[in-house]
Amino acid sequence: MAFGFIFYDLTLLILFTIAVMIFLYVKRKNLIKEGLLYLYKTKVGLNIINKIGSRYKKTIKFLSYISITLGYFLMISFTYLIIKTVYYYIKIPQITELIKAPPLMLLIPYFPTIFGAQEYFPNFYFIYFIIAIAIVAIVHEGAHGIFAKRYGIKIKSTGFGFLGPILAFFVEQDEKQMNKAKIFPQLSVLSAGVFANILTAIIFFFLFLGFFNLAYVPAGIEFNNYAYYDLNVNQNIDYIKLNETINLDNLTLTKISVNNSYFWVSQKFFEYNFSSLESSRLIRIYQDQPAIISGLKGDITAINNISINNPEELRIELNNFKPYDEVIITTKLNNEIKNYKLKLGYDWNNKTRPVLGIEVGSKNQMDTFKIIEPFKKAGVAYTPKNSTFEIIYYLIGWIVLINFLVAFFNMLPVGIFDGGRFFYLTILGITKNKKWAENSYKLMTKLFLYMLLLIMVVWAWRRFF
Repeated sequence: MAFGFIFYDLTLLILFTIAVMIFLYVKRKNLIKEGLLYLYKTKVGLNIINKIGSRYKKTIKFLSYISITLGYFLMISFTYLIIKTVYYYIKIPQITELIKAPPLMLLIPYFPTIFGAQEYFPNFYFIYFIIAIAIVAIVHEGAHGIFAKRYGIKIKSTGFGFLGPILAFFVEQDEKQMNKAKIFPQLSVLSAGVFANILTAIIFFFLFLGFFNLAYVPAGIEFNNYAYYDLNVNQNIDYIKLNETINLDNLTLTKISVNNSYFWVSQKFFEYNFSSLESSRLIRIYQDQPAIISGLKGDITAINNISINNPEELRIELNNFKPYDEVIITTKLNNEIKNYKLKLGYDWNNKTRPVLGIEVGSKNQMDTFKIIEPFKKAGVAYTPKNSTFEIIYYLIGWIVLINFLVAFFNMLPVGIFDGGRFFYLTILGITKNKKWAENSYKLMTKLFLYMLLLIMVVWAWRRFF
């Protein structure tokens, strides 16, 4: 995205921070300090909350069953995910080489750049942050208030919370009435926020899908690897090291011969003790094809100035040539256009078929947004019709993703989240014993905090020591 937009975005961040500081100073007598937050109470939105909560009681009662069921699903599934993550970080040391970013990151503007997570997340600009967080918080807190009103729990105020320049929203209910309510209404109110977040995520997902179809067009071929060969160590290996090397992304590859075929391998290949490897072990080595020899990079956009928009067009155009024909491949990488002059290779299974020697597919399989981009065709590079469309597209995508993340995290059975009291009420409902419920709640909170701490410690130790 253009540097100009980043400049305006950072300017907005600075102005917003100054405005918040001025507001906090002017309203300092009306602020209430609660932990690290400064709260400013208002009556904004109370009429809407009270009207909806009073008018649609039957509907809300029905939705309560869905909301509570969803709450349990989110709690159980995310608990399983946390436990599985702990297992992976302890049992698989290589995971920190694959995932270099920390497993826990603060959701703040520009966090992918700050924490080195650009491989997994697109840029998170301040304008994204302020709009997405506002939508997430308003629907979450508003749902708490509406469900509370439905079950006769008074809503005392709404308002804003401030942690420095970070803005939050809250709905203050009458805690005494909440605690006196039966377990079902309490569970309903507690799960209402995540229910609203999931519903919002689904709505914006369809907007995300529709906007993509309107705003993006195919503009090339993505490839995620060079043509490779999985060498089985059990087969007869008779390789010869040759004095021919190429440099690819600061990695020196050496040309070798394996059973009369040529390949490119890194230095690590020569360090293997083949006799000690399992007989079923496969070692991936690169075929001697033109793409890797020429260091082809970026999205392929043309062959001999003929535009290529999808893998099928690439296949059709290549069929107009023969192996060893010279062609010019045009690519686009980080908005830079580059031309590569190379001779086509041949398919090892069909020597009359010309090939570049690439594996068509998404360049970054670990990109988190791929979870919500299933409609993108594999191997197709898309481009927005203009830069404004790209800004809107990722804004909608972040709204979807953050709503899902808030819903999952908020149902963790940990004291600071709604899931903490949700878990406490569940144990209380099962055992009818308040002491058992309190002890279970405290134990579960400590257990999860220790697990999250353990993940970070293991990650830090293996990354830096």
